[in-house]
Amino acid sequence: MVEKAIVGVWEGKAIAESVAGFGGGGLKGIVSVGAIMFAVMIPFFVYREISRVIGESELRSLIFTGRTKIEKLQSMGQ
Repeated sequence: MVEKAIVGVWEGKAIAESVAGFGGGGLKGIVSVGAIMFAVMIPFFVYREISRVIGESELRSLIFTGRTKIEKLQSMGQ
């Protein structure tokens, strides 16, 4: 969306004119695409924050290893 706006401004068009076809056009289309992008980006930011807190290697280990790793971490916390 930003790319289309930049290209439109570069070609001398208004921002609203350059993104008119995006999401069906109009305010409804832009808001709906924004809501979808918000929902799509939630897992990315959740993963990034959790990896910042517990460490990326630990998070990958928790996601991609069996239950034994999780049970081991739980027993260490108690």
